[in-house]
This record gives sequence, C-alpha cells and structure tokens, in this order.
Amino acid sequence: MAVQRDITERKKQEAALHQAQQRFQLISRATNDVIWDYDLVSGEVWRSDAYAGVLGDSPTEIEPVMESWTNFIHPDDVGRVLDSLRKVIDGGKDLWGSEYRFIRRNGKVAHVIDRGFVIRDQSGKAIRMVGSMLDITDRMAMEQQLRESQKLEAVGHLTGGVAHDFNNLLTVILGNTETLAELLDEPRMRQMAEMTVLAAKRGAELTGRLLAFARRQPLNPKPTDLSQLVDAMRPLLRRTLPEHIDLEIVHQPDPGIVEVDASELDTALLNLVVNARDAMRDGGKLTIETAKVVLDSHYATQHPEVTPGDYVMISVSDTGVGMDSTTAQRAFEPFFTTKAVGKGSGLGLSMVFGFTKQSGGHIKIYSEKGEGTSVKLYFPQVQGMQQPAGQAKTRADLEGGTEHILIAEDDDLVRQHLQAQLRVLGYQVTAAASGPEAMAALDAAGNVDLLLTDIIMPGGMNGRELAERAQAKRPGLKVLFTSGYTENAIVHHGRLDPGVELLSKPYTRMELAEKIRAVLD
Repeated sequence: MAVQRDITERKKQEAALHQAQQRFQLISRATNDVIWDYDLVSGEVWRSDAYAGVLGDSPTEIEPVMESWTNFIHPDDVGRVLDSLRKVIDGGKDLWGSEYRFIRRNGKVAHVIDRGFVIRDQSGKAIRMVGSMLDITDRMAMEQQLRESQKLEAVGHLTGGVAHDFNNLLTVILGNTETLAELLDEPRMRQMAEMTVLAAKRGAELTGRLLAFARRQPLNPKPTDLSQLVDAMRPLLRRTLPEHIDLEIVHQPDPGIVEVDASELDTALLNLVVNARDAMRDGGKLTIETAKVVLDSHYATQHPEVTPGDYVMISVSDTGVGMDSTTAQRAFEPFFTTKAVGKGSGLGLSMVFGFTKQSGGHIKIYSEKGEGTSVKLYFPQVQGMQQPAGQAKTRADLEGGTEHILIAEDDDLVRQHLQAQLRVLGYQVTAAASGPEAMAALDAAGNVDLLLTDIIMPGGMNGRELAERAQAKRPGLKVLFTSGYTENAIVHHGRLDPGVELLSKPYTRMELAEKIRAVLD
C-alpha cells in the first residue's frame, strides 16, 4: 500500500508539474514580452519565441547561451548592463533591472527594458534567474513624436504673437519707405530708402518662415500638377545653381494631381535647392524627381501621421557632404543650422516641414555623411480633378478708385498708414480702431463699398465677427481681411475658408492696390 501511495503521489506531482509547464508556455506565448530563464549553474538560457522578434532571427537559430544576448547589447551599454547584473547575482538582492539599447540582426537599434528575479539555494548562492524583456522602441518613438508635437505647438503660440506685432510694424516700414524711395531725388538718400525696403522684405520672409514652420500660414490650395510646377521653375532653379552643379529633372509619366498652395510649394522647393547647393561647394549633381507612389499600411504603422493611399512625391537629392544621423534628426528644428554664423537663419527646412504638414503631406529626409542628402515630400493624390488652366499675370501701374472703404484696424500706426495709402489711390476712407467702433461708423456712413478689417482686434469682436455683422446690415458689402497672424478666425485646417479674401501683412503698395481692386471688381 505504501508503494502504491508513493506511485500515486509521484504521478500527481508529475501531473502538477506538467500543468505548470503548460501554463508557463501559454503565458510566454500570450505576452509580447520576452520571457527568459537563465540557469546560472549550467549557463544555459531558455527564451520565449518573442526574443526572435526583437533579435530578428527565427527561434531555431538562437543558441541557448548567454552570448546570444550579450553580443547584441549596444557596445556603449554592455559594460553598464553586465556590471549591474553581476552586482545583483553576487550580492544579496533578488531583483535586477536595466534599460539599454539592443542591436538587431539588421543593425537597427532597439530600446528594451529588462528585468529579472534571482533564485538562490539555502546557502544564498544564486542558481537561477527568471525574467522578461520588453521592447519599448515604438513607445519611445511615439513619446518623441508627442514631445515634438508639444514643442511645435508652443513655438506656434509664441510665433503667432510675435508675428502679429512684427508684421504690423513691417507694414508701416515697407509702405513708407517705398513712398520715400520714389519721392527722394538725391541718389544717396534714395538708395538708403531702397535698402530699407529690401530689409523690410527680408524681415517679412523670416516671419513667414516662422509661421510656415508653426503651421499657422494661411494656405490657398488649388489643384496642381507637380511636374508642370517643377518644369516652370527650371529657369529659376538653374540660375540659383552654379555652373559646376548639374541639374537633372526626372518625371514619372502622369504622376497625378495634388491640392497645394503652388506659390508656397515654389518657395519650399527653392529652399531645398538652396540647401542642396550649399552642401555641394565643390560641385556635384542635383536631381529633382516627381512620381506617383503608394504609402501602404505597413509604412503608416511606422509613421502614424500617414494615411495609407496614393501620393505624389517630389524629391530633391544632392551628392553633397551629407549629414550624420544626429544632425538629420534635428534638421527640421527651427533655428538649427550647420552653416557658419550669419550664413543661414536655420528656418529653411523648418519652413518646408511646416508647409508640408499643413498641406496634409508627409516629409522624409535621408542622408549619409559624405554621400549626400535626399528630401522627399509626399502629397495626397486627388482623384478625378484636373488642374485649372493658368492665366498669365501682368504687372500694371498702381490702380486706385473712388469707392468708399471702411478700415477696422486697432494698431494706430497701421491705421494711419492705410488711410494715407488709400487716399493717395483716390478712395474715400473711414477708419475705426475696433469692431464696435466700425459698426457705429457703418451706421453713420451713407454708402460703404468695402470693409478692410484686421482679424485680431480688441473690444470683444474680431474681424470675422465684424464682417458677419456688417454684411448682415449691408448685404453685398465686400470684405477684405488683413492680418499678420490669422489664428482660426478665417483659417481652418490650415486653409482659408471658402470665399474669404486675405491680404497678409506686411504688404507692398502694389499688393494693397491690386488686392483691393480685385475684391471690388
């Protein structure tokens, strides 16, 4: 009977052990964590199949030895990791943990968190460790994207406030110095005025680039054929490049139509070409390519901002000095530049980045030190849409009129400047410093043909609200908005609302005159 009881008890223990092993196998398969078991006596290591996913091998190719792990720890981390492991094994602690970089078979770096529990014998000697490894590479990438998004949002708020005030000042400076440049007869004084005009325009460009980076630039997208756009820019691009840089433009047949602001894309493309030129001081080759591409679901999982589908790509590639991975990661940051002090603002690539994102596109940079750089812009293809026929623009003399214009502008200098400019052009002008004041002026005036209003104003009524109330009282009243920073009053999802006319500050006298006539006519 005693023997029978022993056999029965042993079978129960074996059954319990088998059940425990089955549960352990199920748990190790059900989790994405790598489960490992390290026998410190024999040196043998068992790992769950998830380890093959981290390493990039099939489970059968991974040997059950420590070297299958230690040989793939990043060289800069391996000393620290093994030292912390030895301290736990040789000491009296039971828990070990470390975060480190792991080199996959394909050479790419993974970030992992590794934890282990030490099992000791009765004497306290460590005989076994059981633990888990978690791949946090994707999580870290998402956290980095979140930080970048938050940083972008903070810069955007700061940029908007600065741009609004700065563009008001530039509007007055640009308008007055243009007038001075025409009125002054003394050559030296006239040259100084013209230099001031150029400086004001440079300031406007810098502010525009900041707004583009912060995705707060009002865009007016239209159906555009990128191949035609690039071909139209060929003469300008060729003049931008020195003779020792070859230019090649390659188009895939019929890449498709996209909806973008063509003038802003011109600027973005020119920025990329200038950057490429500066990277090829000793000459080289610049290639601009347009093509239809498909960004599939696999690509979208690696780039969460991408929606799978058909895109039209435009790429600018050079054979210049290239960038290391650290520099390439920072290339789109505002004010970051590898150029010498005074040689660049660090806003060129930032502007391209912001414009592409605001247009609903995707941007990717590829670069290798000493090999060159390729920047690729992807814009969603628009199905069933044709590019409208272009109309040639002609530059005419300043054209005014006799209509009555109501100005709503809170900045005293800008308001006085606008009054003077419009009266010179022959218009009747009434000016107000706020929305409520403008409504009172509208009630008092006999006939008003155009409301020219800033968007951001004090008094509890912004420009959009003023326009709606004014048009409710005077149906058919024409409205032209003007602002150095539009916020969301007339711009939604980065685009001007349908039917909205905007004159962005700062503007020249010609731009002011042309826009007013275009709206009135």
